[in-house]
Amino acid sequence: MKKRNLMAGVLVAIMAGMMPMGSQAAGNCDETCWADVIPPINATKMRNWLNKKTYTETFQAEPEVHPSPIHGNVLTYYNPVLVNDLLKGRTVFSKGAAMVKELYEGDTVTGYAVMVKTVKRKGATQDKDWTYYENFTTNSQPAFYGKGGARNVAICVDCHKKGTDFLLSDFRP
Repeated sequence: MKKRNLMAGVLVAIMAGMMPMGSQAAGNCDETCWADVIPPINATKMRNWLNKKTYTETFQAEPEVHPSPIHGNVLTYYNPVLVNDLLKGRTVFSKGAAMVKELYEGDTVTGYAVMVKTVKRKGATQDKDWTYYENFTTNSQPAFYGKGGARNVAICVDCHKKGTDFLLSDFRP
């Protein structure tokens, strides 16, 4: 049942032209295509997933690299679940909504900041609804990793709580 709800968001994204058809086509979606749409929560698996860069093919990117007040120069990608929620005007995002922020030095990606919504909630959201991940070199373990509410990601939550359901980026698809 949970996969069916996420699949509905992916189907909307495919129909809206935000996601390539290829292996993500409705009739062909299985566990492998879900791995391209929703980042893994485990820190090591997430680092490996990020380094494969499949999100660059299945997520919607901002128009260009730009300065971020906290993260330096960045380019943010939204997954189809988050794009669908934003297009529908939702202010409480669906479970599976995610964004990947590439951190840049010059033209080189030097790290990542990721948020994944891991709890379905219809009303007010909480910091514990999100899992945060940030590393400053593409092959390192994360400097910050964990579910909102954990002490080691308090800095993430303190900043992101100012956003719409913890999403601070102004970019809208």
